[in-house]
Amino acid sequence: MEDHGTTWTGHSKWMYEITFDSTFKFIVSGTCTMESGEPLQFGRDLVYINAALWDVFTQDLESSSSTEEFLDSIRRCRDNGASRLTLHDLGEVAMSVMIRGGESIFDYNL
Repeated sequence: MEDHGTTWTGHSKWMYEITFDSTFKFIVSGTCTMESGEPLQFGRDLVYINAALWDVFTQDLESSSSTEEFLDSIRRCRDNGASRLTLHDLGEVAMSVMIRGGESIFDYNL
């Protein structure tokens, strides 16, 4: 890999070790390590959820016969190892699907 001398937040190298849940909806565990400082922990310091969850939760809502059944989507994430912080963000997405309908809350500004 060629080094161009660029940095982001003062760091030029970020190393990730991550474990996804079995459906790739979120990161169950892992770390982000930079040249200096303590590693950041997924589930404690960092949260990743797949932006495709908007569509997944929208489909789950459309096929559910009740709100309780729809919320089983979040319970399955909990059962698959989602941290408390990850569950919070997953809940925000689920609630937004219920309230907003077709307008995604994900920012694809890449």
